[in-house]
Amino acid sequence: MPIQAVRGHALNGLFYTEIGRKFGKVVDEFHELREGRPLPFSLAPIFRDEEFLGVRMGTLTAEFGDIVSEVWGGLAAKCAEVRLGSATLQVDRVKPGGLHPMSYQQLLDEAPEGHGVWLRFEPPMRVRTFNQSGVLPTPQAVWHGYVLRWEAFAGIDLPPEFLHWANRRAQATELQLETRYAFIEKTVEWKGVMGEVEYTVFVEDGDDVPVSRLPDYLRAWQALALLADFCGTGEKTTMGMGRTRRLKVFGRHRTASDSG
Repeated sequence: MPIQAVRGHALNGLFYTEIGRKFGKVVDEFHELREGRPLPFSLAPIFRDEEFLGVRMGTLTAEFGDIVSEVWGGLAAKCAEVRLGSATLQVDRVKPGGLHPMSYQQLLDEAPEGHGVWLRFEPPMRVRTFNQSGVLPTPQAVWHGYVLRWEAFAGIDLPPEFLHWANRRAQATELQLETRYAFIEKTVEWKGVMGEVEYTVFVEDGDDVPVSRLPDYLRAWQALALLADFCGTGEKTTMGMGRTRRLKVFGRHRTASDSG
């Protein structure tokens, strides 16, 4: 299938349909959640050279991860056929992709104290800033989404006033982006951005965060960047948009004078 044929609503519908056959109550609970409440999963099409190859499923709780593994592992064991819009697909295998399962505490424990990180967004991604939807992946908009998911599912507090600190200290310092179309439903097309962004934290002398706490803030910042591999970035991540990969971490924490 060409990637253009894979519509977000159909991808989401396929996922809910197959989960709902055995765990209908779980799907009903998702539908009843109020708007704006994060869901414990993300979907993303896997493609190469504009050809659709499969679906990547990221989960944000161990419980829902077990459900997804059980349902899709069962489909693969039977080489079952499933419906994606007007197409019929065969589930021939399920395999771990990218990262191994991690707890939220492991994300924090394994996160480095690096001041910089490269993220790759693929497929297209949009973010919301001040209740407006746009294509510019500012650190404020990007990390705000990660914090919402962390607070909804981790059960572990971030450092005090973390998001306020990140909003003031993080900047996008290099980017390689292009605007692309995503496909939502029928003729509805959705513009987003794909590509890579370098984000850097700058720390000013006299910052209100004690120097002794800076490692905690940097590790939390990096842990949230790693969480993006499971939750995606921006809007419509449960419809296949905004898959995110952390490509590289670099450097000690930087001061504003380092950049001048």
